[in-house]
Amino acid sequence: STANGIGNFFHSSWVSAEQGISNFQAIFVPWYWQPEYRAFYSQTADEIHLSEEEHALLLAYQDNGMSREHIYWRRFKIGQFNSDHDIGVKLFNQEYPCSANDAFLNPVDDTFINSSHVLRARKANVDVSPTSPLIIGVDPAIGDNDRCAIIKRKGRVAYDIEVLRNYNTMELAGKLKVMIERERPTKVFIDCIGIGAGVVDRLREMGFECVEGVNVARTANNKETFANLRAELWHEMRDWLTGELPVQIPDRDDLHADLCSLGYKHRSNGQLLIESKIDLKARGMPSCDLADALMLTFTLGKDAGTTQYQPIFMPKAHAGMFT
Repeated sequence: STANGIGNFFHSSWVSAEQGISNFQAIFVPWYWQPEYRAFYSQTADEIHLSEEEHALLLAYQDNGMSREHIYWRRFKIGQFNSDHDIGVKLFNQEYPCSANDAFLNPVDDTFINSSHVLRARKANVDVSPTSPLIIGVDPAIGDNDRCAIIKRKGRVAYDIEVLRNYNTMELAGKLKVMIERERPTKVFIDCIGIGAGVVDRLREMGFECVEGVNVARTANNKETFANLRAELWHEMRDWLTGELPVQIPDRDDLHADLCSLGYKHRSNGQLLIESKIDLKARGMPSCDLADALMLTFTLGKDAGTTQYQPIFMPKAHAGMFT
């Protein structure tokens, strides 16, 4: 069906199927698979100039079937929707979406991270520097409604998202212990609000000094600019995504949706405040667990991945294990 906003039955059914907690399977059919949604010019394709936006769209989806003729048809249709191009694009994306993130139009007009930057990072191909340290972000959760998310980042490349459900505190600690011993990260940052505190305590008790709990509700390092640490870390993540140098993230719709879900505002004193998970859920949106896991990898800043790799942990129970 064609989506009609978020928070309704169709949206909640889609989210459940997409997350694998439903008897249904989520299958998305993009508009450009329809052969009638094409337009043709008398000129050759090379003679017709594509805008930067159109070129990026074609580059992102041409391997999935999108052609220049689809782009031409889209151009005409956007003009029919509205004379204001930006409004026309939003209306087109909801009626003729390329992805579920486009179909379920976010009621927040100005989300903190723009979808085009996320799409660019999904389709980028960036080499990992051998000197980049491994940073792991963990957003813990217990229960069916929220996901425990783990993601790895080396410099300009984020990769290997893992989504866990129904892991208790000790099970999650055990999984991270194996991961740390196998991959030897420089830092493992875990959201320590709520159940994450127990995971941090257990891993530290086992001697993993690379593990740090992060309370994103605490005061920001830059108190004048950010209302709390969460706003500061989301800002670092957005700068990383929108910078001149290309970055790469996992090519996943669920991560894309998480990154583009949050609204923001500025307090009267100018401090940036990012929408909370509680407010996000009140709007009918799922918790942005995958994006928050990626956010945690910026606790040392977005440029931490460019420094020389120096492992800084040594499990006490395995002294002498590493060189």
